[in-house]
Amino acid sequence: ATHGIMFTVLALRGVTVFGLSVKTSGAADILVQVYTRNGAHWRAPDATKKQKWDRVLSTRFKNDSSRRFRYLAPLPDFDRPINVEAFAIQSFYVTTPIRA
Repeated sequence: ATHGIMFTVLALRGVTVFGLSVKTSGAADILVQVYTRNGAHWRAPDATKKQKWDRVLSTRFKNDSSRRFRYLAPLPDFDRPINVEAFAIQSFYVTTPIRA
């Protein structure tokens, strides 16, 4: 089982995404994985199948449980930058697998 969120970006002009910041609670040391794919995640019938996504980050994250959801914590940069052309749609899936 996993916990996470999927979201979609519509670029109004060309952008490059190098990484993300997260707010999390719970375990002090968790595995965070970030995946991406072209198009809107809600339009893809296989959106929940990780093998249909490209993994761009897999890292251990040291969560400061005293901060909980109050602060954004930056993750390391992605393995490769994600270029999103103007008016293109790119989806991201940030997940914390329970068993790593």
